[in-house]
Amino acid sequence: EDGNPVEFVLSQGKIELSHDVLTRLSDRSSALSVVLKTVEISSLNEDIRVNVPEGAVVFSISLESMGDYIHELGGIARITLPISLTEDNLSLWYMDDSGVMHKVEDTVFSDGSVSFTTDHLSYYIVGPTPVSNSNGFSLLYVAVIVIAISGVLTIAVILLRKSKHNL
Repeated sequence: EDGNPVEFVLSQGKIELSHDVLTRLSDRSSALSVVLKTVEISSLNEDIRVNVPEGAVVFSISLESMGDYIHELGGIARITLPISLTEDNLSLWYMDDSGVMHKVEDTVFSDGSVSFTTDHLSYYIVGPTPVSNSNGFSLLYVAVIVIAISGVLTIAVILLRKSKHNL
């Protein structure tokens, strides 16, 4: 019980579990599997897939014991994933159970890998950061709003002209 973390080196990356996590996991009487793998975006549910940025890589990171997946670690894990993406503006997100992506702020992109700390395991996505305007809104949202306003104005003009012809 010296408090040292344990590092698992896998073909798809590294997972270092803190002493707190190891203590929590030692309460289990069954074997534990550490799984870190890339996932084909096409294999995700449609409601999840639509949130994944184009060109992103999805990683499934889990601990499994007797068919039970452990998501909440009860401590900190440091994870390092190899990435082949070369864009300058990359981000890392985790995906919650409802398919919502949350940006992971504590990330380091260096030498073809991304490292981060977390207290839970999930799907993690590495991909290009969406382009935003100065207010932080995605340009896609701005474009949708502009198109919607244009549509409303067009309908208003048509209705106005139609009402003038009926007078």
